[in-house]
Amino acid sequence: MKHLTYILFATLLVAGCKKESSENIIPDDVPDMAELQAAYTNKLVQEPLGWYIEYRPTADPTNVSLLVRFYENGTCDILSDYQGFTEEQKDIKFRVGGLLKPELIFETFCVWHAVAENIGGKFEFYISPKDDNSFSLTQVNGPVNTVYTLRKAQANDRTNIQAKANVVRQLQDFAANASAYFKNLNLPGLAAFWELDPDKQTVRITWEDANGERQSNTFSYNYIPNGILLGTPFEYEGKRIDTILFGNMNADELEIVQAGNAGPGSITVSHVPAFPYKGTANLFMRIERELPRFYGYTLDDLDTYYSKDLQPYIISLRDQISPQRFRVQLYHYNMNATGTTPENRLNSLQLLTWDATNTNTWLAFYTDLTKVDESHVIVRPNGEINSVGLPWATEVLEFMDVIFPPEGVTIVPNGRSGSLQVLRVISRKNSRIYFDIVVSTPTGIYVD
Repeated sequence: MKHLTYILFATLLVAGCKKESSENIIPDDVPDMAELQAAYTNKLVQEPLGWYIEYRPTADPTNVSLLVRFYENGTCDILSDYQGFTEEQKDIKFRVGGLLKPELIFETFCVWHAVAENIGGKFEFYISPKDDNSFSLTQVNGPVNTVYTLRKAQANDRTNIQAKANVVRQLQDFAANASAYFKNLNLPGLAAFWELDPDKQTVRITWEDANGERQSNTFSYNYIPNGILLGTPFEYEGKRIDTILFGNMNADELEIVQAGNAGPGSITVSHVPAFPYKGTANLFMRIERELPRFYGYTLDDLDTYYSKDLQPYIISLRDQISPQRFRVQLYHYNMNATGTTPENRLNSLQLLTWDATNTNTWLAFYTDLTKVDESHVIVRPNGEINSVGLPWATEVLEFMDVIFPPEGVTIVPNGRSGSLQVLRVISRKNSRIYFDIVVSTPTGIYVD
């Protein structure tokens, strides 16, 4: 009986293996993965005008238009309307790969990667053909399950992207060449503060409503020929703005030909903001006069911490005093533990330098602070200088007149460095002069 049981078990096991084996055999008429990948690649490269896609990388309504021309050597050219990538990119490596399903993969850093970094999305897509001779794309492990259509390009697709790319460059040129930092939106019945972030394709508008209350909203936008289309309309006092069409520009003004049903207007530049930023002066001055002190610092990377117009002053001072180490630090209400620090030494600009032995040395130049409004502070040297700073008094005081002019500075919130607040200190005499400081203390106070 025991012998018969073994025979029956072995028979069932063999039968089960045969069934499982036969189920895993791919039928002869179904192409394998390599054949699919080669077929999709061949179809992509055979299209002479390339392929067009409207790419919405996240659930947000931000779109990027792309025209991709694929070649047999495994490279492609990409034209887009995305900031920084409006000139056609050449020789971008691609492949149709994948293990479980065919995937279209862009291997060289290009606009797909930049969009993923700044807005979201992926640069790898599952790809499958559609009945209308287009392809379906879906992100591989992306934030959305959107099915995108990659269709054969038409002649006007290139013209349309180029028209939108011209708007990208126009806004970029206006931001880079404007004579002042702050941009103000001027429309009938409205004076607002305009903050454009072209990397994220967002614009933040701050204005006062009919009751004098300050309102602020951030809008995503997409490019259209001659202008932008807001993801959601901006409404004020019965006006509705969904599209903004731009005209001529110079260093002081960008013309608005039409803004929804609000009519024409302009974006003008100014060295001071349309409205103060709430709470920034108090944080900067440590207005409560309590410990811990306010301590903000820069690090070494010039492009991260100093505006282009300020960098020549920083480089000149650094090269004279301490080429190896030069950082700007601000200390406000820097009271000692016993509460005996003199009033005229509570606030200071200190330059972190290295001496001849590469030892950290702080050149301290003491200041007086005056609050004018919620974000307007006057910072002036009060004549007190520590001993190591005295040999450089002339040079540093001239530098302080550049960053802390008699007109004062505007303290602007500028995001985070990790969990720490970043403040931008902007000259009200020449707002192209500014620097960013990371607020080390006090912590947990944010002024976005």
